Amino acid sequence: SAPPVVPVNPPLANLVDALPGAQRYSFNFAGNAQTLDHMLVSAATFAAVDTLEAAFARIDSDYAGSNFGVPASGRRVADHDPIVGFFGPPGFRSADLAVTASAVASPVPPSAGAQFQVQASNPGPNAASNVQLGLTLAGLCGGCSASVNPPAGWSCSAFAPQGGNLVASCQRANWPVGNASFAVTGLPAATQGGDTITLTATIGSATADRTPGDNTASAGVQLLGEAVFANGFE
Repeated sequence: SAPPVVPVNPPLANLVDALPGAQRYSFNFAGNAQTLDHMLVSAATFAAVDTLEAAFARIDSDYAGSNFGVPASGRRVADHDPIVGFFGPPGFRSADLAVTASAVASPVPPSAGAQFQVQASNPGPNAASNVQLGLTLAGLCGGCSASVNPPAGWSCSAFAPQGGNLVASCQRANWPVGNASFAVTGLPAATQGGDTITLTATIGSATADRTPGDNTASAGVQLLGEAVFANGFE
């Protein structure tokens, strides 16, 4: 006999098959639940989306025929439950990234260094891709240095001079929902007493952020002037 004809290769997948067994019905006949409605999806569709599922809207088959023709009830509009597909394409992903910055202590003597804590958060709903955290320290002397201590999973560049400031950046290719803490230290010159060192942190990613207003934060550390006595001792 001739081989069966396969109209689609690879074959289509029926999303109803992925439902729990007790939910695989869309019609009731004489008290028997039956599956008469299906949703077929191609392999290309599966590959193009992040999430894919189906569900039956329970507005018809679970209700008696006496509800038919009663518009106010919203039930038994037909004798089949409609099937609904939920498709999550990558373009629908979003991650509400946010960042805060705070001084560990202020004011402090220059010898103590200007220490900051940066808290980054991703409450979701999705993971963020190609995340960048920019750090800018303003107010340090030209020859001063700074460092950043990132959490696991992050990598950071060394601070380098740029436009009169010291700048560094931290990256993570894929950041799931969660939080991250960074310790930043600026080492001012001893002669900078009375100055203020300011850290600005800015976070962003390739994933859409619906509320970008909390993506930048700043904090300052005031440096105390160190007393010098007549004999030259501090």
